[in-house]
Amino acid sequence: MKEYKYELHVHTSEGSCDSRMSGSDMVKHYRSLGYAGVCITDHFTGSITRPLNAPWKEQMDVFCSGYEAAAKAAEGTDFQVFFGLEYSDKGNDFLFFNLNKDWLLKNEDMCDIPLKELLTRVRSDGGFIVHAHPFLESDWIEMIRLLPHHVDAVEVCNTAIDPDKNVRADWYADSYNLKKTGGSDLHYTENRASEGGIIAPRRAKDLKDLTDMIRAGETKVITDYRL
Repeated sequence: MKEYKYELHVHTSEGSCDSRMSGSDMVKHYRSLGYAGVCITDHFTGSITRPLNAPWKEQMDVFCSGYEAAAKAAEGTDFQVFFGLEYSDKGNDFLFFNLNKDWLLKNEDMCDIPLKELLTRVRSDGGFIVHAHPFLESDWIEMIRLLPHHVDAVEVCNTAIDPDKNVRADWYADSYNLKKTGGSDLHYTENRASEGGIIAPRRAKDLKDLTDMIRAGETKVITDYRL
């Protein structure tokens, strides 16, 4: 039976200042690896390229440019490009899916409200939230925070971090009966693992269809990787 690989966590140079891969390069890379699609999840806070002193619409134009470049690069192929974002608060990162640019334009206050309020709003508006690498430790992370009642899934295999952090994330998901996803967190390919994500039993109609498959337990996490 044919399987469909989807990458759920990558960063483009257009939208994330710590990335060295453009949106079009991201598409070429994952097409070469046999993926069915990729979800662009540029940094919305933290390592951003959007000019914070500019009007909100201009900021969103810059933020969405990586996704738009990837989508354009995939035109005329069967490769699917989906829109997402990575939201950080005190170093804790969350992937938002099933939103779009129009939603961002209508939620200019999203960075000014408490985290739990934002997560509640995203889910109320049809968003799907993944807690990315919840046990990652670094200088920029103020504390490890788990919010099991405010997310839909946990990234239990991030191929850019040490395996022991993923083991803890898997325990977290099991402890609260949360769905599981994976991702490469790709910013560049030099000396970095680049095959992460999930395997779906069929081609997704759109991103909501893909997250519905995750909710239904129909997807598998890609766990075979080397740092």
